[in-house]
Amino acid sequence: MKQVLAILGMFVLSITFGQQEPIVLKSFVKKDTVQLRWAPTSVAILIDGLKNGYEIIRTGPDGSKSIDVLPFKTRKSSFVPKDSFEVALAEYVSDFSQATPSELLEMPFAILTLGASPYKSIARLSGVYYEDLNLPKGEYSYQIKTKDGKSNSNSVSVKTSDMSKNVACTELIAESRVDLKEAFIQWEAKELNEFYGGYWILKSEDKQNFEVLNKTPLFYFTSQYEENKTVIDFVDSAVVEGKTYYYQIQPMNQFGDKGAKSNIAEVYIQKRLNGICVIDTVKMKDFNREILGWYKSDTEDEIGEFILTRSDSIKGPYSEVERTSASDNNFVFNYKASLTSGDRHYFKVIALSVDGDSAYSYPYYHFSLDQIPPGKCTELTGVIDSLGIAKLTWNAPEDKDIRGYRVFRSNSEKGEYIEVTRTFAENGKFSDTLYLGSLTNEVYYKVRAVDLNFNNGPLTKGVLLMKPDTIAPVAGVIKAYKVKESGIYLAWNNSSSEDLKQQYLIRKSKVKVDTVLKFHKEKDTLLDVTGKVGASYQYALIAEDESGNTSESKAIHIKYEIGYRPAPEFVKVEVLRDSQMIKLEWEKSAEDIYAIKIYRAKADGKFRLYKTIREDVNVLEDKDLNINNEYHYKIQIKYNSGIQSKLSGVKSVMY
Repeated sequence: MKQVLAILGMFVLSITFGQQEPIVLKSFVKKDTVQLRWAPTSVAILIDGLKNGYEIIRTGPDGSKSIDVLPFKTRKSSFVPKDSFEVALAEYVSDFSQATPSELLEMPFAILTLGASPYKSIARLSGVYYEDLNLPKGEYSYQIKTKDGKSNSNSVSVKTSDMSKNVACTELIAESRVDLKEAFIQWEAKELNEFYGGYWILKSEDKQNFEVLNKTPLFYFTSQYEENKTVIDFVDSAVVEGKTYYYQIQPMNQFGDKGAKSNIAEVYIQKRLNGICVIDTVKMKDFNREILGWYKSDTEDEIGEFILTRSDSIKGPYSEVERTSASDNNFVFNYKASLTSGDRHYFKVIALSVDGDSAYSYPYYHFSLDQIPPGKCTELTGVIDSLGIAKLTWNAPEDKDIRGYRVFRSNSEKGEYIEVTRTFAENGKFSDTLYLGSLTNEVYYKVRAVDLNFNNGPLTKGVLLMKPDTIAPVAGVIKAYKVKESGIYLAWNNSSSEDLKQQYLIRKSKVKVDTVLKFHKEKDTLLDVTGKVGASYQYALIAEDESGNTSESKAIHIKYEIGYRPAPEFVKVEVLRDSQMIKLEWEKSAEDIYAIKIYRAKADGKFRLYKTIREDVNVLEDKDLNINNEYHYKIQIKYNSGIQSKLSGVKSVMY
């Protein structure tokens, strides 16, 4: 049975001894005896040791002494039985040469190395164990090397006066896993790894007589995926429900000697329930609901209690209602409902064993036919947004069995209400999509609740919501106009929209838009005296309703032409004596100019044409002057259109 050790053989050296040297050496002192254990760290050294043996060099008070560990075949006759697996394995390895590929010998190497830890017989067989007996007290140093001297180990120093002590084992923790019917034990192993190579598990049913549970020792191993592992776990599934078991662990050092036992851990294997719990019937009378059922099992399960739970939903959560001690495998519960009819429940019954294991029944649905309609909804309100989405909210009645809500709509308060819900509305909310292009802006809604038995509650009072106005008002129409010398006369028909808020008469030119008149319906004519003669204009009416929607009438095009232009006006006339001139400045014309005629009179003389300017300017510097004379000026402008202005008024200045 020792062959099982081979499964973990690949890891033992790195864990137990480390691989710093070709041969790793450990020592242990027992009274006047020094125990030596060493481990080759390669297949080649193992083969060499089996073939040729080892040399132990001891240095102490009596000087140096060489001790030979004979080759395996020389020692073979001393092993009993001679045909054991380990003897055959050692012989198999020793027959190979060091040139043999190491992968062929890795498994035998691991088996022999790992097996040497718990079993002194395998250690002696492999030639890696020696006891130096009957030594006088003193300090000794040991060195191990192969016969060819190529593989040396570090020395170890021991004092026979110092008796090596067993390191106390760590606390053993044990618990029962009810769902798996097993005992789970665990202990800290990493901190003991320096002192112990393996562990035996001891088991007892009376806390007095313990037997070894594992046939091979347990070792502390880790892998690259368990860098933080510090414990050894063990599961004992050879247990019986209702019984108590006691466990200890006993460590074993690298010399095959057992250490101090751990504490005793107690595990009780709980009795499990193997049957089924069933709710058979629910009877009702007035407010009482009688729940009847049973528990059945093919084994002799011992029931301690039955617990009744209920929920409003099949998925739960379920809350405890009542519990009762089990006199037999049948149960009866009486639950008080809040209603004589129309109540609904999901019941579950839990059977508890005397050890706390549980078996649940399937949910049992019970309801009574409800003939009572729900109450009226309250606080119905809503709003319609710019996209035509009506959002309604209301408060639910106090009934607990509400299935949902039905929503109804009408275009008038006394009109027929049509249901707009295709499925029940929930949570006191509903959204309805409306067409905003209709002629009416009013819409009314009512709501009623429906219970789980599809009883309809009373309708609420209709609530009025106003649609947002997206229809533009009717624009006015300019029906006539006339160009007069004093301005442009306009006449129009006003907008006929009932929700009209304001109208605007606007005038557009090439450079800007002016609001000529702002009014409601009190005006339908206007003489526009603010225009400039010769300019072209577009006139239009804009109507605006209470919701801010606007519409614009068809524009009419009018040229303000009366056959002449008003006389230009002087802006400034000033005498510049330092420059010996009179500077004239007049308003700049908006039309294209063909010629500007400047007329001048001196003192009481007649006006004569003084200058004709063929440029579009509005400034003249007159230097043809005599001092102490009064000069008089007039201006007339001729435009490219062939029309000319009236002669301006006189502007006089003393030079």
